[in-house]
Amino acid sequence: FVPEGYTDTFAQMPSAQKNSMSHRSRAVEILQEELLKPE
Repeated sequence: FVPEGYTDTFAQMPSAQKNSMSHRSRAVEILQEELLKPE
């Protein structure tokens, strides 16, 4: 599919671009931040 505001299909997009709009990518970033916090 072509996300709104883009001209390439999701499959044609570079990984970095897909990750910038991915809720899963953001969830992993938040998890990493939490796991790396000192106790």
